[in-house]
Amino acid sequence: MFEQCRVSLEQYISALRQKTMTTRADHLLQEVRARLRHLQWLHARLLQLEREMQEEGLKTLPPRQRRPEVLKQVFHEESGTKSDPRIQAQYPFQTSDELRVLLEAFYYSAHRVRDILRDHGSDLPGVTRFEARGCRDVRNHLVEHPSRDKGVLVYSTACGGPVGPQLRLLRWSLDPTGTQDQGLHHNAREFEHALEVCLSRAISAVSA
Repeated sequence: MFEQCRVSLEQYISALRQKTMTTRADHLLQEVRARLRHLQWLHARLLQLEREMQEEGLKTLPPRQRRPEVLKQVFHEESGTKSDPRIQAQYPFQTSDELRVLLEAFYYSAHRVRDILRDHGSDLPGVTRFEARGCRDVRNHLVEHPSRDKGVLVYSTACGGPVGPQLRLLRWSLDPTGTQDQGLHHNAREFEHALEVCLSRAISAVSA
């Protein structure tokens, strides 16, 4: 994933270099280039991590229990009112922690690319109308501002199943619905498609 976007970005950079590339544009495009590299690695690692977690989860099932085709796993913190602080203070870093760290990094980088392409039209000619709602909403409502109206307070992650890794899947029973993470598979594909369309349009505009 993101291979063609990276190629298209370099084509846009080359086309812009033939015309006029400002110093600001150069720095902005350097960051987009690096962010796409990060996103490509993060996406691949998250899929690998999900597979590894599913395999480990299946191993914990009793020997004679029927193996599900899909093992959906949900991870959340123990209640502060019920947990033992002495245990929690020494609790080691978990595989589920890595899942969350990388998921949040994916959405932060995707959102940063979104901001660059939306906020710097004067420096990036031809770049217009870029939007990736899934990545935008997860970053805004589930990572950065979970306590606001569209956020979700329960600190959880999930993996397994057709949608891929998700953030803040759980809700308290009386909570408002908040933003629903549609999963990494949907959000990454939506972002990739929107970026490819945006860059293709920009290349045509600059090359004309």
